Amino acid sequence: MITLNSNYWGRLAVDESEGFAEYVTVTLNNEKRTVWLNIFEDVLPNTPIEKIVPLLDSLPACTEIIRNVLAQKKGTNAFVDEFIEFHLDELDAETLQSLDITPPTHEACAKQLTLRGVHLWLAAPAPGRLKMTVDYGISKDISDQLLVFNFDEQGELLDITWES
Repeated sequence: MITLNSNYWGRLAVDESEGFAEYVTVTLNNEKRTVWLNIFEDVLPNTPIEKIVPLLDSLPACTEIIRNVLAQKKGTNAFVDEFIEFHLDELDAETLQSLDITPPTHEACAKQLTLRGVHLWLAAPAPGRLKMTVDYGISKDISDQLLVFNFDEQGELLDITWES
């Protein structure tokens, strides 16, 4: 068992051979959120703690980058546009209203996307480079679709994808 002492996430006890996967409560923009934190089992045996903790602690800066991407006008990013359009087309008016996506516009939907998960993993080839994936979406009770933001070891945004 290895203990990661993160300024942002607090103290995390991670089984070196099994990794870490559980819900953790964090505060972003003065709002408490319970998010899925997953540190894959191959991360700790192959990555120094000195790389892991700073990447974990970069989450507030990464979420600011994400918020800036989401605040961009429609037509700026195809993945974001398609993700939002999917939800505006698929969800009924009552559900959109319950999510506070009113009026049902690109901007209103983008503002309601929230952090759902954070994953640390190694990109191939082994030992690989440490990556952090940050999942955003609407309530998991309503949709399993995720807008996925991938960051490198320095907290730089690499790409955006759409997953379910």
